[in-house]
Amino acid sequence: MNLIPLNDVAESPLKPSRRVAAFQKRLESHGLTATVRRSLGGDIDASCGQLRRKEMEERKKGAAES
Repeated sequence: MNLIPLNDVAESPLKPSRRVAAFQKRLESHGLTATVRRSLGGDIDASCGQLRRKEMEERKKGAAES
């Protein structure tokens, strides 16, 4: 099973869980193979959802300047 942690997106009420490793261990204790996908791009706002937010902010800024 592949566990994909949620990316932190400012406009979303959902936040990443800090218990992914504990969940992974619980699955494995029941005989399931579980891996946690590495999170990439969050440090440069390039994760899924972050790019959308950044684009929307730039569009709003451009519309306000017009």
